Amino acid sequence: MNATRTKGLNTERGLHINRPFYIQSKLWLERVISVYSSKNLVIQSRTDKDHQRWYFDQASKTVKSVQFKDLSLDIRGGNAYAYKTDSRWYQLWKYEDEHFQNERGQVLAIQSKLDTENRQVVRENKNDQDYQKWVVRYFDVTGPFPTSGYSKNWGMHINRPFHIQTQMSSGRFLDHISNRLVIKTRNGRPTQEFYFDYKTRTIRCKGYNNYALDVRNTWAYSYGANSAWYQLFKYQEGKYFLNQHGKVLDANSKDAEGEYTTSAAKTGKTQQKWRIIYLDQRSKEMTKGLNMNRGLYVNRPFMIVSRMWMNRVVSVAGGWNLVIQTRKDNDKRQQWVFDMTSKTIQTLQDRKRSMDFRGGNAYAYTTDSRWYQLFKYDNGWVVNEKGQVLAVQSKLDYENR
Repeated sequence: MNATRTKGLNTERGLHINRPFYIQSKLWLERVISVYSSKNLVIQSRTDKDHQRWYFDQASKTVKSVQFKDLSLDIRGGNAYAYKTDSRWYQLWKYEDEHFQNERGQVLAIQSKLDTENRQVVRENKNDQDYQKWVVRYFDVTGPFPTSGYSKNWGMHINRPFHIQTQMSSGRFLDHISNRLVIKTRNGRPTQEFYFDYKTRTIRCKGYNNYALDVRNTWAYSYGANSAWYQLFKYQEGKYFLNQHGKVLDANSKDAEGEYTTSAAKTGKTQQKWRIIYLDQRSKEMTKGLNMNRGLYVNRPFMIVSRMWMNRVVSVAGGWNLVIQTRKDNDKRQQWVFDMTSKTIQTLQDRKRSMDFRGGNAYAYTTDSRWYQLFKYDNGWVVNEKGQVLAVQSKLDYENR
């Protein structure tokens, strides 16, 4: 009578009869077993097509291909294939404890433990490692790839933009200098915005070509998403970004503006700990009042007055040079404002440009919130992130100096 059953769970084999399913790897990318060239069985990214779907046939007691109904999962040699059904020992499987095990105790495994596209499926003696473990995903309850919601496995919400903030005392955000990932003061730029893309299983940057966080060369960069191990990170324990090789994202021990990030063995040091701050939950920036960290009032125009005898003020001359000039109350070239979003001192003449100290001289350049544009007013000094201060050249109290 059992041979004539057409549905329900076969408790001996651990599989539902005639109910199509995917055989999904327990490795990070959750690839599924697919019928490939010459009927080889490999792991591939899920495409929701019949060559990746299987069902348990009660009559033959084999796991059969939905696309090739006369072929069954077969492991007579070292590699797995889809061969013509003959119900011999090498085609008889049971699904138990996340393993597909044949009549001789051998299990399905991924060749060389490598979670790569089109990697061969093989048979091995059971050792209980994840590359031998599989999840049966029945097609009728397996929806399309999620585009929203929380992924418990990866520790992040899908397609929900977030900042990555170091747990070191500065609270700087992960950002870019070119395609290199660094820590920088929060500045409102889209290069500090990331999201988790479930389809590629990568952390991508909305403001940098949608490239993915990448540690292929130990140092952290953003590159085009390819879902290789060096782009796969899980957010664990509410603080670590852990990759497939057991390395974590690391701020390289120095809590400084523009400090490069890297990957390193997990030590538990604060430089390896990060917060995810979702943009829809982040605190709003101040729009007025005194910013205690910078010593300046937000969005309140001011002049920068020299303490030399003539009390000249810092002014934009020739489009971008900063000089001292006699004060003119209605001249916007002499008026400045602290912008809380970019954390820079912007000229009121052109709010897209900020005081800039990248060379020996001071300029008003396009705002980029790098260290040479980040200043605080401290005890009468205008000082940048590297401890350099604004000064009058050669100590000479001249016009246009």
